[in-house]
Amino acid sequence: MLRPELRKEAIVRRLNFCEWTDTEPPWIDRDKWEACQVDFDPADLAGMPCTLGLDLSSKRDLTAMAACWSLPDGTRKLAAWFWSPGDVLEEKARADNVPYPVWRDAGHLFSPPGRIIDKRHMAMFVQQLVAGRARAST
Repeated sequence: MLRPELRKEAIVRRLNFCEWTDTEPPWIDRDKWEACQVDFDPADLAGMPCTLGLDLSSKRDLTAMAACWSLPDGTRKLAAWFWSPGDVLEEKARADNVPYPVWRDAGHLFSPPGRIIDKRHMAMFVQQLVAGRARAST
């Protein structure tokens, strides 16, 4: 933990200049977090109340969508999906120094053809999710 006098500077650097200067201790222990992870098929939850969060992009950033289903027993199931334009995935991987093609091949990232994420593709994915036909992320 940073000394209080350095903490303010670290916050300013992180929020204003995207300079990560330290890490905070996690507020959820890794063992507890991993104990909550279960595999499920979103298709099994078709018709259940669901809240979606969508972070759209066009060229540089990843597009992300998260879904939270509220179950009758009071628990929730969460899933997330990520997209990056397929025609620039290799270039983006080199520029960001991130293994996007590995993530795509493992099923963690969709990379539809094109140089941008087509918003119609996203709308179709949401339709498939609502209809219980969306592919689950692994």
